[in-house]
Amino acid sequence: MSVPFSLRLARMEGRAGLRRVGWFLLAMALGVASLVGLYSFERDAAASVRDQAKTLLGGDLRLQSSSPLDGRTIEVLDSLSATGAVVVRGTSVASVVFAPGSGRARLLQVNAVDPRFPAVGEVVDDPPGAWAGLLDDAGVVADPQVFDQLGVVIGDYVRVGTLELPVLGSVRGLPVDFGIEWVAGPPLYMAIQELPETGLTELGSIAQYRAWVSLPDGGEAEDVRARYREEFRPLGVSIETAQREAEGFASGFQRLSRFLGLVGLLALLLGGIGVGSAVNVYLQERLQSMAVLRCIGARRGTLVRAYLLQTLTLGTLGSSIGVLAGVGIQFLLPQLLGGVLPFELAPSLHPEALAVGWLLGVWVAFLFSLLPLLQVYRVSPLGALRVEVEQPSSPGWKPRISVAVLLLGSLFGLCVFQLRDPGQALAITGVTAGILGILNIVARGLGRGARWILPGSAPFPVRQGISGLFRPGNQTGAVITALGAGAFLMSALLVVEAGIRSDLVLEFGPERPTLILFDIQRDQSEGVQAILRAEGMDDDLISIVPARIRSVDGVSVEEILGRGVRRRRWMYSRLYRNTYRLERGAAEEVILGRWWDDPGEDLPMVRHAAESGIARVSLEADLAEGLGVEIGDRIVWDIQGVSVPSVIASLREVEWSSVQPNFFAVFEPGSLDDVPATFVALAASDDAGRRQRVQDALLDGYPNVSFLDISLVQATLERLTGQVALVFRSMAGFIMAGGALVLFASLLTTRFKRRR
Repeated sequence: MSVPFSLRLARMEGRAGLRRVGWFLLAMALGVASLVGLYSFERDAAASVRDQAKTLLGGDLRLQSSSPLDGRTIEVLDSLSATGAVVVRGTSVASVVFAPGSGRARLLQVNAVDPRFPAVGEVVDDPPGAWAGLLDDAGVVADPQVFDQLGVVIGDYVRVGTLELPVLGSVRGLPVDFGIEWVAGPPLYMAIQELPETGLTELGSIAQYRAWVSLPDGGEAEDVRARYREEFRPLGVSIETAQREAEGFASGFQRLSRFLGLVGLLALLLGGIGVGSAVNVYLQERLQSMAVLRCIGARRGTLVRAYLLQTLTLGTLGSSIGVLAGVGIQFLLPQLLGGVLPFELAPSLHPEALAVGWLLGVWVAFLFSLLPLLQVYRVSPLGALRVEVEQPSSPGWKPRISVAVLLLGSLFGLCVFQLRDPGQALAITGVTAGILGILNIVARGLGRGARWILPGSAPFPVRQGISGLFRPGNQTGAVITALGAGAFLMSALLVVEAGIRSDLVLEFGPERPTLILFDIQRDQSEGVQAILRAEGMDDDLISIVPARIRSVDGVSVEEILGRGVRRRRWMYSRLYRNTYRLERGAAEEVILGRWWDDPGEDLPMVRHAAESGIARVSLEADLAEGLGVEIGDRIVWDIQGVSVPSVIASLREVEWSSVQPNFFAVFEPGSLDDVPATFVALAASDDAGRRQRVQDALLDGYPNVSFLDISLVQATLERLTGQVALVFRSMAGFIMAGGALVLFASLLTTRFKRRR
């Protein structure tokens, strides 16, 4: 006998093997498909973000501040421009835009830009010339979504703040702030010289002042960022590079695809379990044929090679089907996530992804078939005459342990490859091994227990059905393992989906506001309150006082930063939006000290400071820790050039996930009555008509006041989570399909035994 005989034997029995193992291979193919599709999607996302990084950011660098850029920052920008860099300035503000023709109003992302915007990329406008008209004449262009939301067409007028401008056309291909867009809506663009007339950049406005820089050829954005980052931090200016922005975009999709890829890997193992069980039953049926071949001179190695070749061929077929299906998944995912992806994704084939998926499928088929194949090596020629009693001995403990170690080692290696984290991979491997072990124990217990619970007087269908759980050739273990593992994977997917949904649900506390009003000036507060009262809504206003820290316990911020403080430097240099109020918020709790309206007395140092006219302030606990201060210490605040001394009276823990307005520093009432401030209102009404009347009144009387209808934000979040959930449910569908195939194939595998 020679190797060609092994090939001929494998080919001759290939049809029978395909009938017995084919359905299991389809279950395994689903796992291969998910791995190939998700891995290719991850590579597509990374490549697309890398290619579009500068376009997404708007340049090689972006500088951003919540206050107008100071002289030093402008000096740096001028020096970069002198080296040949293109520097573009702009201001973004979330504001309500009103369309008089349709009567609709929406909170949008208003971007005022200079003529050279964008620094990188090409503008796609419709009609052609609309963008040039924006820069030459007074007007606006907008994302196509704005036309639907406001009900406008080209030539209509919209009111931006106090200024009415014509709509010149639509535009695509420009950088936008996707975080703001999900809440404030799609972008609208206007010329920067028109912005002062809108009144949108008054005190308290939610504006971001930006500069985009396109470096000349050979310019290293990371070098520029490293040179100026620490200098800009005390000025409240952040500096970001296109590469870092791209990594941020890609990381979220990478984590999602890796998690789903891990689920696909476990689904592949589920199919592998079925393949191993089917191969075992198939080889049991071929025992007499193998014994006859042994009688006429076939060697053990020849038989092992023949059935190994057959198994690998079937595994190759299943993997090939999975690879083709994975390519389909790769091209389908961008369609399912179209509203979530902040960039254009162009799928392309990745040979390494196809090869990895194909090899994984073949390797899993080989691993799970290894133990049944070891029995082939133990087939005796006497089995041809004594087939009922001369069964091949089962592999001993050493082969079993060796195969188990090889299987767990492969699973661990694949998890490391998928998660890039050995610790997480070890945990996943341990949990998976534990679950499979428990399911195996349950299957064995059910098979043995069925013998004892089978009533002899039961009807024939009952006896026939229950005896199938322990009859020779039963598939109880494969079915229970498949169903149990499938239930585990589906539960994991549903838990993760529920977690994503809960993270994106707006939490407002017991009094759920439905309308948020902001940018209310001090002289407008009474009029806005009157509008809210007229509609039966709560008219309480929350003050917002922009301030920076000037000194801490008598030491100036400049001196503190000059000492080389490295940890949490932003706490000393950032712009804080503080407030003053009598009562604590629903999302905060005093953990040390005393709130001003609580019974009892302040500590002596706090009491003495308050008696001398120094304002008491309650500080957020983490901020106090970062600043290195405690109760009784003093902080001097810079509020629009006015120094306001304060003494820390209490420390609070704040639940920042709540959408209730939360603040790092809360002053006692009366301490900031004379400083510049704006106000925010949270109004609650389930009546859409009332909310609309409030919005109309604000547009007529106070066009600078912006408002946000929470129902629109929630609808956007639900749309986004719905698309992500669709991906999770699609994966759950793959798992269900794999489990159903294993169950169906198990029944088919044993039908010959049942017939006999």
